[in-house]
Amino acid sequence: MTAGKTGTTSDENDVWFCGYTPSYTATVWVGYDNNEDLTTSEEQGLAKYIWKQVMQELPGNQEWQDFERPDGIVQRTVCKVSGQLPLSGVCPSVREFFDEDSYFDDEYCDYHYEEYLEMKRREEEERRKAEEEAKKAEEEAAKKAAEEAAKNAGQQDASTTPPTQ
Repeated sequence: MTAGKTGTTSDENDVWFCGYTPSYTATVWVGYDNNEDLTTSEEQGLAKYIWKQVMQELPGNQEWQDFERPDGIVQRTVCKVSGQLPLSGVCPSVREFFDEDSYFDDEYCDYHYEEYLEMKRREEEERRKAEEEAKKAEEEAAKKAAEEAAKNAGQQDASTTPPTQ
């Protein structure tokens, strides 16, 4: 596993990549001594490319290794936007690491709260509509069954009643 961060100067004269694996840490800087701009995408990605090429050759970096998690570090799912507990169905979420003793906001996301309420309102509306449709279908089926029963009862009465003269 690797982790790292790219960087560039605001005038695009320098780029760098600082990265680490469970075994090594390295930083690569790319730029010109005369402060010439790095304008092509190849130049701007060169620091990452060099870092990757070097790190792949180092012993211990060829096989997958995960970072060892120190004691007291926990992972929690949070909203990417607010950092609070995500509201199901509306918050884009991400797993983040926290010190188990540090403050963690146990409140649900207030940034997406209105969107969440709207989603729940729509779900409730759809549930009520489905219930109404099911009730209507049930009533229509009962009415049809009653009409069919009455029709059958009328036919039976006609067949058992002797003809009048």
